[in-house]
Amino acid sequence: MGQHIRMTRVAAFLLLVSGLWVHAAESGITNLVVTPLEVDPKSVRLTGAETRSPNVDFNYLNKTPEQVRSISRRHPPVLVVKDGVVVAKAVGCVNYAGRTSPDGKPVFSGLTLGFDDLDQARIAEKVLKREDNKPE
Repeated sequence: MGQHIRMTRVAAFLLLVSGLWVHAAESGITNLVVTPLEVDPKSVRLTGAETRSPNVDFNYLNKTPEQVRSISRRHPPVLVVKDGVVVAKAVGCVNYAGRTSPDGKPVFSGLTLGFDDLDQARIAEKVLKREDNKPE
């Protein structure tokens, strides 16, 4: 009888753990992909180049302020992609870029991408500015 109770508890525990794994896989974090065609090349700026955590700021061309704010709150890793190839990887969205409207409310127009490598940040900056002279 004691063996049966132990087996039931083990089975229940394993079922619980497998359910948690399935839930984690279904709600897994996906990377955000940013391409040069989505970005206003005149808005791209490399900031913090002298620090250990350089950033690239940019504004989107066709995203609503609500979409930008939603993206910035998720903080996913960000892949900068050109021609289907990942050219740089940011650790995440560290802030949103924006301006203040005449009525004093923030208007979210772009993102600040955080990098842990200056070379990756420079590559992202060049690609998003469309200065890399490669076809899109």
